[in-house]
Amino acid sequence: MKEPRLQAKLSALRAEFCQAALWIDCIPLEKWTQAYDGGKRYGHMTINLAEYMNSILKGTRSLPIWALVRTTFQRTNSWFVEQGTKVASMIVGGHQFPKDLVASLRKNQQQSALCHVQRFNQDNTKFDVQEITSLHLRSRPMSFKVKLNEWWCDCGEFQAL
Repeated sequence: MKEPRLQAKLSALRAEFCQAALWIDCIPLEKWTQAYDGGKRYGHMTINLAEYMNSILKGTRSLPIWALVRTTFQRTNSWFVEQGTKVASMIVGGHQFPKDLVASLRKNQQQSALCHVQRFNQDNTKFDVQEITSLHLRSRPMSFKVKLNEWWCDCGEFQAL
């Protein structure tokens, strides 16, 4: 949604639901809108839960309401049972984390080996991170300032994710 359309919707909300508008105005726009997020919506452009529920309920839209409710319950329940079984087998197998998370951690660990980290204070909360590979490929190495306590990096990726 673009800024003018969002502002129009917010104006309509303020006119009809004052209390809701007061509550939502306390939350910075960049935290919950795509119009003000600088092009980064935490790496996602959709609401995964809504898409997932749509995939579960595919083909049920024309059912009577009682059948729709029953189908929603049965399919959602089946999903929870299936996920619970997967988690139980992982725990029995001695896995601490899901496979995709372990793969992601390994990939990040490999990428971090290509960086040189310079600490700037005793608390170890401010760093200068320089890509080692960029020393050979570019005339100027890529370097980023990181402030862990402030959840900030001048590359912008830390804030986006």
